[in-house]
Amino acid sequence: MYRGHQKNPANNKEAEAFQITGTLKRSDFNIGNDFPESLINDEVKIEANIEFIQQ
Repeated sequence: MYRGHQKNPANNKEAEAFQITGTLKRSDFNIGNDFPESLINDEVKIEANIEFIQQ
C-alpha cells in the first residue's frame, strides 16, 4: 500500500513510503513441522514499513 510522499525531516530529501502486509504458512516451507499448532500457529503475519529516500 502506498502511504504517501513527503520530505524527510531528518535530511530534507524527498521520500516515498510504503506498507507491505501478508501472511505465510510455515507448512508451505517445511518450517517447524515438529511443533503442534496449539503452540505455534501455522500462519505467520508479515508487516513491513518501507521508506525510499531520494539520493
